[in-house]
Amino acid sequence: MCKRRKYGGRYKFGWRRVDGKLVKHDEEQKVLARIFELVDKGYSLRKIAADDGVHKLNGERFCASTLNLIARNRKEYLGDGERN
Repeated sequence: MCKRRKYGGRYKFGWRRVDGKLVKHDEEQKVLARIFELVDKGYSLRKIAADDGVHKLNGERFCASTLNLIARNRKEYLGDGERN
């Protein structure tokens, strides 16, 4: 079961702030690419959450609700970072 945590943070998963600008975090972008690959193939969010290639860098798995948020905001997670 996923732990409930406070929503939000300094930046979205897949991004880091460097010298005041948002830049893509390569390892997290690979995880995002895997998430969207599985979404495009029609996998359920629960099945994606159980996938070995889909986890945070600390090894924790994503909750299906978090994956839903990511899936609905593809442009913000894979985009150019201008909005953040």
